This record gives sequence, C-alpha cells and structure tokens, in this order.
Amino acid sequence: KKMGLKDLFKKQETEETAQDKSTFKLGVEDVYKISDDSLDLVVTGNLEGTLKVGDFVWLTNLGDDNGTVRTSAIYAMENAQREKVFEVTNEPVALWLEDAMPLGIKKGTVLHEEDADKEEIYKTFVNTLGNVFVGRQEGVLTQRDIDTLSLADLSEIARVFLLYCHMNASQETPEEHTANVGKIEQLMIAVRDKLLQADELVTVYSKKTEEPYLFSQTQQREEGGFICSSPMIFIAPVAYEERLASRFADTEIFELRRIQKGEDGKGIENFFLETFYQNGATGVHLVTEQTSLAAEGIIAAPDYTGVAEEDIPVTNPDAMRWILLLGQLGFPQTEEQKIMHGLYYRFLCLELPKAKFLTPIKLENADPNAQIDLQSGEKLNVAILPGKDEKEAMVFYTDWKRLRQIYDESWSGMIQTLSQVTKAFDVVINPSENPALGCYVNDEMFEEMKKVD
Repeated sequence: KKMGLKDLFKKQETEETAQDKSTFKLGVEDVYKISDDSLDLVVTGNLEGTLKVGDFVWLTNLGDDNGTVRTSAIYAMENAQREKVFEVTNEPVALWLEDAMPLGIKKGTVLHEEDADKEEIYKTFVNTLGNVFVGRQEGVLTQRDIDTLSLADLSEIARVFLLYCHMNASQETPEEHTANVGKIEQLMIAVRDKLLQADELVTVYSKKTEEPYLFSQTQQREEGGFICSSPMIFIAPVAYEERLASRFADTEIFELRRIQKGEDGKGIENFFLETFYQNGATGVHLVTEQTSLAAEGIIAAPDYTGVAEEDIPVTNPDAMRWILLLGQLGFPQTEEQKIMHGLYYRFLCLELPKAKFLTPIKLENADPNAQIDLQSGEKLNVAILPGKDEKEAMVFYTDWKRLRQIYDESWSGMIQTLSQVTKAFDVVINPSENPALGCYVNDEMFEEMKKVD
C-alpha cells in the first residue's frame, strides 16, 4: 500500500511543540484536477504566513451548512514565479494537496492551522470571495459558480459587490452603472433561488409576539418629525447560526428558530407567504442589513384574479405589521421608545379604519359544515367578550390563522369593519393568550383614528 504524506508526517506532527507550529491562512482562489485517475488537487491563493512541503492543512468551507473541518497534506508547492520550492511565506502560491478530491474544496475554502481563530478564518473567507468574484470576475458568476456556491457564499459575494459599487459610484460612467445594476440583479436572483432551495434556514423570533421579529429603524427627518424604515425579518443559512446568535444575544427579546423545508417541500415557501402576506414583513435581511431582498422579490403574493371577493381569504398585513411592532416594543420606557410607539401607533391608526376583519360566528344547533343563511331566522352566535367599563367587546381577527388558533371548525367567519360595530360594541382584535398579538378599540379611539392624516 502506498504511504501517503498524512502517514509519513503523522509522527512528526505529533512530536511538534506549539512553538514549532506555523500560523497561516490561505483562501482558495482556484482549484485544478491533476488527472482523471488521481484524487490529488492543486489549489492556488494568496498565503498569509508560512507553509512548507509536508505541512498538514485544515480546510473549512465556512459558508456550508453542517460543514466539517477536514485535513490534507502538502506534497509540493510553487511560488509566485512558478518555481518549485520547499517553503513559502506571504505570497501567492500553488499547493499540491494529497487525496483532496473528496474534501469539497472550492473557491472560498480556507486553509488554516488546526487552532486558527474563527474570526480570522471568516475574514480570509470574505476577502477571498471578494478577490475572486468581485475583483477578478467583476461581479459576474458562471452557472458552475452558482451551482457550487452556498447561500452564505452568495450572500457574502453580493454584500461585497454592493459595497464595491457604492464606494465607486462617483467614478462610474452611465454605462458602467447600468452594467452594475444588471450584475446586482443577477446576484440577488441567485441568492433568492438558493434561499428557496434551502433545506433549513435560521430566523430571529420575538419572545413577546412569538412571531418573526420585525426590524425597523426610526430616524428624525431634517424637516421635522420622524420616519421609520419598512420592517423586515432577519434570515441566515444554518452555517451562520452562531453569528446570528452572537448578534441577537438578548434572550429576553430574541429567540432563534429553524425553518425547515419539511416533507412536502413547502415549509420555507409557506413561512415566507405567512410572514410577508399575513404579518406584513416587507422583506428579509440575509445575514446583514447590507444584503436585503424585498418580499415580492422572494415570493409573489397569492394571486386571486378571478376569485369571488367573498372567497378571498381575509388578511391584513398592512395593519398586522404595526400591531406586531407595538407588541414587540411593549410599554415604552425611554424617550426613544415613546417616539417609536407613537410612530407605530400612528401608522396603525391609518390602517385600522379601512381594514376588513373576521368575526367568529355560528348558528345554534347547525351542522358545522352547512352554509350559514342569515335570512333563515335561526339564532346566530357571535363571538363576544367582556369589555372595558361594563361594555361588551366584539371579537375581530385579522386573518383565518389567528381565528383558528382560538375558534374551532364549528365556527365560521363574518367579514366586518370597525365602522360597522364601534357605536354598539368595543372591539378586541386578535384576542388570545398573547396580548402582544392584538389591540383593543372603543368608539372614542376609533373616531380619533379616523382623524389621523
């Protein structure tokens, strides 16, 4: 049996002291097969530190979900002048790696020492992707690149290219600007496709609402008043779960959850449909705010063209987003929180008067599957709860999902607006065990809402 370099240098590696170990990092910029009948590979990249023939290298694909660190050994190397050498320090290099074909090496793979710092590996990973796909390929990816790269890889490439375009915007010609816009669009399409093809994603939930956390920035305008950005959720590939957990570490506010494709393959698609078109999120931040996708760019809203109005499911994303933002915030304590609360409440006031809600109803002693006929004279049960100041409150839901969480299939739903009932009843919207998912409206509040400009 042929002795591999891993065997040849195993004893030497074990006997080395910590002081003898070299510190090095190399991001793979190209990968070459040696021959069809060999498992060895040649990789090229810019070496930071020192490597010698015979050294072991650890390989990390930082952007791969559930990726494992693997090892190989160097049995030959060339320096930048394409000379065969025994040792190289801080320069471009080509490395011959033993039995490396099955190790999943690709552009962006990082070679490093065993105990390399994770943040240093990450920096090398991002720099290498930038050098290859932004510096060398100028933001253009081949189909083979797209097939090989992971969601995390693509999101980092998009982020670096967007930053590059922003930094060079003042020097762009109109033709270059048009070309870069097209490149960004193609990059984001590749990101979107990988997002929808994922088996599993990680997202940030609100501990208060038990729904995906809506992130919105509030800023003061120069001409006075305040404005807030469209609320978006944070999504990351599983490979970046640790980075996401580090950023959103406050466990009283945030909780990380995994969203899975599921057996029917529709789990991630359904998650986006619900988050965008029921909860009112306007898109996603993928890993960072610099890489964002609008909701309609990920998955289109349900198309109800040709469907009778009474058969279109009731949803209120334009109202629900502000209910959730208010629920996440809770009772405002600081001046900043009071400003945010006032802004969110103002937007909610603009939406509630024009919203259509579901009131749970059912006929007494009726077949739960029978169609309700309000002309039949039968007694109709309408969902009513005790309200404030000894006044009854009619129950409204923003969508069928939240109605069904409380009322079973024996209940139907009647479409109503606030203006139809507030003179006679107060209204409790989305009553459940979690008050952060709803709100309470009486007639005085409703009249004030209608005055909001």
